[in-house]
Amino acid sequence: MPALKLTAHPRLYISTEQLENLAAKKSVPFLKDAEAHVQRTADAFLKTALTYPKKHNALLERARLSQIRVVTWLVRWQQTGKSKYRDAVIKHIQDMRDWEYWSWISWREQAKAVDSIFDLSYGENCATLAIAYDWLHDGLKQKEKDLFISTANKWAFSSGLKHCKKGAAWWFGKKDSNWNTVCAGGLGMLALAMYEEVAAARKLLPWVEESIAPFIDHLKDTNGAWPEGVGYWNYGMRYAFMYILSHEQATGK
Repeated sequence: MPALKLTAHPRLYISTEQLENLAAKKSVPFLKDAEAHVQRTADAFLKTALTYPKKHNALLERARLSQIRVVTWLVRWQQTGKSKYRDAVIKHIQDMRDWEYWSWISWREQAKAVDSIFDLSYGENCATLAIAYDWLHDGLKQKEKDLFISTANKWAFSSGLKHCKKGAAWWFGKKDSNWNTVCAGGLGMLALAMYEEVAAARKLLPWVEESIAPFIDHLKDTNGAWPEGVGYWNYGMRYAFMYILSHEQATGK
């Protein structure tokens, strides 16, 4: 497959125009309240370490809380231009790189190899890494860019190359499981974000789309219904649409 020519950053599902809207003066009361909430939350995150309940699927919970922290800081940085929010994102990406495990399943089984699994927490962490890289890309120093890429290579791409292909992970190409779009969709966002810089990203992107296509086609058979129930429908669709909208914006089709 020939290499794609992708649009400039930000190229994922959040456009330049939408980012600019974040910094625009708010006149609607609801938006003023929302901005105030983001400010309080972003500042609170600066003062507190990430904590998560040590329970079933604890590291998946950590992935979700991480995504909230990173996106909140990114939004506040976009609104204010204050470097403390951007710096917090960079520090958090470094923490993600240095985590001992990305998966609760790997932790439970003491499987220390970073490519021992590609599960939901990998998919969510990939999306977080992709969004941060996409928003920050044009202003990253080389050392910071290297941090993002080394994190992606260490965890996401090494494991993705092993598991995100036909005959590997059980979720690959599975038409009726949210695991498909969470795992493949998060990985696909990261592949789009790092497409030019990392060869693995270019190799993985066609595999991602091969996996997601049956999930989307299956909706025609069910008229939009979902066998896993509404909650899992929401989870699967969130990552499906984040990837599909990112693909559309990045490729123009």
